[in-house]
Order: sequence, then structure tokens, then C-alpha cells
Amino acid sequence: MFVAALAAMLTISSDAMPGNGERVTFGVDGVIGRLAVGLYAHTAVVDYDNDGAPDLIVSSPDRPYNGVYYFHNIGTKQKPLFAKAERWGPAVNDMTAADFNGDSKIDLVYRGGYFSDVRTNRLSKPVTVTLPRDYHVGRDDFYFPVDWDRDGKIDVLNGISDWRDYGWDDAFDAQGRWLRGPLHGYVYFFKNTGTNDVPIYEKPVQLPGIDTYGSPIPQAFDWFKRGVLDLFTGTFIDRMHLRKSEALQTPIEIPHRPDLCMIQPRVVDWHGDGRPSLVIGEEGGNITFLENLAPHGQQPKWAEPKYFQQKDPFVKSASLIRPVAIDWDSDGDLDIIAGNSGGYLHWIENIGTKQKAVFRDRGYLNANGKPIRRTAGPNGSVQGPAEEKWGYSNPSVADWDMDGTLDVVVNDIWGHVVWYRGIKGDRLNLEPLRDVEVEWTSQRPPKPDWVWWEPKPKQLVTQWRTTPKVVDWNRDGLPDIVMLNHQGYLALFPRQKCGTKLCLGEPQRFFLGSNGRFLYLSRGRAGASGRRKIELVDWNNDGKLDLLTDSDEGPVWYENTGSHEKPVMELRGTVVKAKLAGHNPTPNAADWNGDGKLDLLIGAEDGFLYYFDRNYINGLAQ
Repeated sequence: MFVAALAAMLTISSDAMPGNGERVTFGVDGVIGRLAVGLYAHTAVVDYDNDGAPDLIVSSPDRPYNGVYYFHNIGTKQKPLFAKAERWGPAVNDMTAADFNGDSKIDLVYRGGYFSDVRTNRLSKPVTVTLPRDYHVGRDDFYFPVDWDRDGKIDVLNGISDWRDYGWDDAFDAQGRWLRGPLHGYVYFFKNTGTNDVPIYEKPVQLPGIDTYGSPIPQAFDWFKRGVLDLFTGTFIDRMHLRKSEALQTPIEIPHRPDLCMIQPRVVDWHGDGRPSLVIGEEGGNITFLENLAPHGQQPKWAEPKYFQQKDPFVKSASLIRPVAIDWDSDGDLDIIAGNSGGYLHWIENIGTKQKAVFRDRGYLNANGKPIRRTAGPNGSVQGPAEEKWGYSNPSVADWDMDGTLDVVVNDIWGHVVWYRGIKGDRLNLEPLRDVEVEWTSQRPPKPDWVWWEPKPKQLVTQWRTTPKVVDWNRDGLPDIVMLNHQGYLALFPRQKCGTKLCLGEPQRFFLGSNGRFLYLSRGRAGASGRRKIELVDWNNDGKLDLLTDSDEGPVWYENTGSHEKPVMELRGTVVKAKLAGHNPTPNAADWNGDGKLDLLIGAEDGFLYYFDRNYINGLAQ
């Protein structure tokens, strides 16, 4: 199955992981897995070593994975396989491969310029390109050099996005209709009236009839072998189009929609025979090869898409990975259940020991025979319809119904807390989604002001992207939930017995800060709300549960200086001195090496895991 995860193993141990915050590796040499960079994959296809097999140069402009990375193809043109990444330097945006100055050498083009002759110079010869622009340039700014008007001189096509109509945040009416405009994507042509060595660009001409849903990423190619240039365009989400030169305003949709969004497609002559294929970078950092099987000049015929593979990849789950350490398969050691930006639930099984964990990637958890995936759709994200493919699954794992089998409780992009009941003896499959139900005393369950839809009776709707931490806080033997309430305060939802059933009580604000006020952890309203990743552990071994959560500086520790009956959470500062920030790095505490101390596994925006052995943590609470 195309979306299935890798079959691979990784190692966490005092030998493989020195405890200084390095990315979790597979721990053994020679593992083959899915090629991946961090968040975003801006890809250039270049046969860098001239061996006949195309290599990949990939820019990942995120944190903390940021960089331009070289992947050497140690396979063949027909069966590519890539070596582990070699970092060349800092990331650039909108990178692709092309000949910018007509010297027949391959340049790495990026926003505002290019690296000249990448085979000889790598990134050491940057050239600035100044275009006489008088139009708005938004999130995307893609330069594509091409002799568009066929006069022998290299011109520039510039694809830009415009988000001004969209406005980004909090604009649904009571029926879930988006009241602002769509994303826009336009393409401009800059005619070169100088020479290829000394270009002079005229004022831009907007190509008529092109308005994509953001991210046009224009690339020109003689697709049908007619001696004229056709145009390929993309979008912000997942659609791609081919536009014949005589009908630019009539796009032909390419019948493949990548698994994740914010795609970065590149038109490439992979086989060197003139037929254009596609190499597509996804938001999660993986790269797909979509091969065109038709001879050059004919209507494209697409093969099944394939993710590129590499040797010795890092452990990864899309982007914004949210790990939970738990003995998922009840064999006495810790596994990982992770959420991610795509809305999946990912199982990484530990087939090692308590002292030296060895993991096997078991893929995504299923319900009803399909991978569990909750995404926003057209109106589930407060930030609008452009986020339709995001899910931001934030899991907590516990025996929620107390039947002896672990379940998964999840909050996500909707802010609607649900759970999946475990199936005894089957860890890859869960029962279908159910609501986490609260015994509200009011007829209308509360919700954040900016949530356009009305919760059903007993539904728990709170701020989005915040962890529903399942824990027996009041020590009565029943699993409670601690998370942000709909207003953004850290709250306890106490579990209780209602006759023969278990029920969940209304949230109680009783976590105090050092100022004596209730602990307010939300970052703001609407799109800025929620987002808090919560871990409750006895971090300093004093018998009381403390709070670990995310911050712009990395995970921070709130010490419980009160009691379980009257908790007072005093901010003590960052737990580790590591720059992992970027969309809320998620701390998860567990003893990974069997020494009785809580170590940290941190899931970052780039989709990788970062391990900190407690004995090596350079921060607070040694």
C-alpha cells in the first residue's frame, strides 16, 4: 500500500544515542527505508557525479533539520536507491535544477538567484537575480529560467502566491462556509532583452488565465513534442495540472494526489529520453517518483507512485511527530505510538529489551480495514480550507475503558476529543472512532468561541492541537484527562463511576501558577489557541506529578510545589538546551535504558525524534 510505513528497525541505547539530543537513528547499518528530509522537500534532480543515475539535492527550510542535502543514487536509473544524506549548507527556498545562464551547466535555482554550476561549485558560487517586480509576492516565489519566447535567450517565469484574499484565520460562518477568498497563484513572464551572460529583464507580463490555489510552481517543457513549450503548474494542497501552450487557461489535471499537502513537484526527464516525469516533495519531507510511461509526445501514462528509498534513514513520521512511550503490545518493553501532521496514528514496535530498545516500524494503525486518519477537510481547521489535509493528531494511550486492553485517546485539528478502543490480541487494528463523552450539566456543551459548529450532547470540544493526557490524577484508580479546557486553562476532567458505567466529569480549573492564578497555557485565540503538548510525570522524584510542555525555547518544566489536591505549577525553565522549536516540539518522558531515570524523547516539527538520556541532559533537574 502506497501510504504504508517502512519496514525497518532502529536502536535507542547508551551506545547508539549519546544523550546530547541527536536524531534517533536506525542503529544498524544497511537499513533500507523511505528517503526523508525534514518539513518540506524542495528538490533538484541532478546527475551530480555523471554516472548516469540521477541524484537528488533537497532543500528543507524548516527547524531543526534545516539544510541543503545531497542524496547520492547508489542504485540505477531504473531502480534508484539513495545513500544517506550529506549536508551541504543552509536551506534555500523554492529550489530546483536548471541552466540559468545558458552555459549548458546545471545550476541550483532558488528564490532570488542560483548557485552556478553545482557539479563544480556546489553552493560556493551564488548569483543574485534581480527582477523588476511591482506586484505582490506572498509565500511562494519560484524562479524558472527558460527561453519562453523561443528567441534564443533565457527568460524567467516567476510563480508567486497571494494570500491576501484568504486572510488565513477564523472566517467561517455558522454553516461552515469560508467567508474570505481563496488562495491565489499567478505566473509572470520576464523577457530577457539582454544576453544570457548579461540579462536585462523587461517589466513582467502576467500569463493569462492562470490562477492556481496558491503555489503555482511553473515549469515549462515541450511535453507533447510539438516544438512549443507547455506549462506545468501545482497548487498549495495536492493538485497538479498540465497546460498546453495554446490553452494555458484550460488546465488538464494530473490524476495523482499526494498523500500530504504543500507539495513541491518538479518536472524531470528522469530517463533522458525526453518523456517528462514528476518528482514530488511532500510536506512531511518524503519524495515521490511519479513516472510517465508514455513515449515522448504522447498523452502521459502514469505508473503507480513510489516513494524514493534510501539507506540508513532516520526514524520519521511525516512532520510534527507526537510520540508516546507505552508498552503497546504488552511484551514488557516500551514501544512508540505517534501522531503527526497528516492525522495518522503510527506504531513503532520495540522488539528489543528494556535496556536496549530495538524498534520495527509497524506502520499506521487501522480501523475498519483502513489507516486511521482524521483531517480537517474543507472546514475543520480554524485557519481555513487551505488546511484540509492536515490532522495534527495528538494521542494519549491508556486503558480508557478499563477492560485490560490499551486504547488511544486523540485530540487533533478539530479540537474534538475522540478515542479508539483497543482490540485484544490485535495491535495493528482498533475499533472505530468514538466520542470522549462528558457529563455536561448544561444543555449546550461548551466550545471555543471561534468553533463554528455546535457540539452534540456529551461531546468534548476544546482548543485544537493540545494533548488529552490520560492520567489517574486524583489517585482513585480511574483514568482522568488533564488538558486545556475550551478557554485555554489547564483543567482536570475527573473520571467517576455512574452506576455500572464510567463517566467523565466537567473540567475543573484547579492547577495554579506561582502567581496564585489558574494556569493559563493557551497562546491566544483562534489559530493561535491551544497547541500545547502536555506530559505529566514526576520529573524530580518527589512523589508528585509535574508538568512538561512545549515552548519556543524547547520543552519546559513546571514543578508541582503544591500537592495533588492543590497543585501549584511553578515554571522552572527549559529542560534541555536544544533548539528544537518550530510548531511545538513534543516532550515525552520514559525510562529508555532501564536505569530507573526518566529520559526524554522529543518529537519535532521536522518529523524526527530527538533522544536525551537523563544522565546527559544539560539543563534542569539532573
